[in-house]
Amino acid sequence: MPQYTMMKFIKVTVESRSLIAGYEQQKYLHFVHDAVFAFAHALTTMQSDLCGDSWIGMCEEMEPDQIDGETLLAHLEDVNFIGQCTSSSVFI
Repeated sequence: MPQYTMMKFIKVTVESRSLIAGYEQQKYLHFVHDAVFAFAHALTTMQSDLCGDSWIGMCEEMEPDQIDGETLLAHLEDVNFIGQCTSSSVFI
């Protein structure tokens, strides 16, 4: 069994913006972050709509052979959240 060590996490603030001294975030990384969050929100909403609010995991209606790209796209287009850059992320 692997040994795990406790790591101390540092709260990242607008002033610090880095976890390690000298770290500089790549210029467009926030777009990747927001895209991942958008898909997570879309999949969560789709799961709730297809499987019910109390369902845990994937139900039969979410199996790859049951869903087409248009279903996921419809849920993705309804996503609205505050992105990493504190601007509203809306997909049209």
